[in-house]
Amino acid sequence: MSEAVLSTYFWRELAERRYAEIRQKQAEKLIPLRDMLAARNYEGIEGSLITADQIANPDTDSEIYRAKRLNYVLLLDQLQCQSVMEIGFNWGYSGSLILESSPLCHLHSVDIAMHWYTPPSGEIMQSIYPGRFRYTWKDSKQALLDEIKAGNTYDAISVDGGHDTVTATSDILLSLKLLRNGGLLIVDDTDALSVSAAVLATIADHPSMVELTAKNSGIFEFGSSTLPCFEQRYFLKRHPIDLEHRAEKRRPLFRKNNAKTND
Repeated sequence: MSEAVLSTYFWRELAERRYAEIRQKQAEKLIPLRDMLAARNYEGIEGSLITADQIANPDTDSEIYRAKRLNYVLLLDQLQCQSVMEIGFNWGYSGSLILESSPLCHLHSVDIAMHWYTPPSGEIMQSIYPGRFRYTWKDSKQALLDEIKAGNTYDAISVDGGHDTVTATSDILLSLKLLRNGGLLIVDDTDALSVSAAVLATIADHPSMVELTAKNSGIFEFGSSTLPCFEQRYFLKRHPIDLEHRAEKRRPLFRKNNAKTND
């Protein structure tokens, strides 16, 4: 068995164990959130990381969206990010998963807050994670422009806002300006054609971004499903030195080719 395969097994096994620990913590910590949602019978609840039955019964670990949950743990645990931005807070499960996966990080969640449960969920999250969580209820474009103007940067950014191509494209492009070198960009719901189009138009072939896959980083694969919002894509922002090194490696090849042409 190759070293790369062994490494993949190691990190996946570690992620599975960390995920089990995190689920136990969330079962206790998120009780106030679950109680608030249950008081209105989970009215209109949305989300693409866990299903409604898992909100009511945290002991249920549904296979639905499980690969996405594991990849949050796998990547954020390894990178040990200290500052994370989340575009699309919803009711707070993903935010909790981020904060538990990277215990040293501070999370800034941005949401347009159109759902009845989003503002009270934000207040509860602040009480669960005091000093580590803050929110902005604002259109993502304006919120991200404000962050850029303030000179803020992040180690990781999760894009899960508006799913139309225009909004998703804007969120991705502005996130790239806020992302530090070596930072992680998560784009959610990439099985939606509109979001996939935004990825293709912005970062799929971007020279400063490298996509993380099951082969090169050991992330968990999504399989197939008829459910919407089933997939994510993950990208690391290259450091400028990496780009220079890659260009440097190419130059001798170009010179050699030119020499052959001149002959």
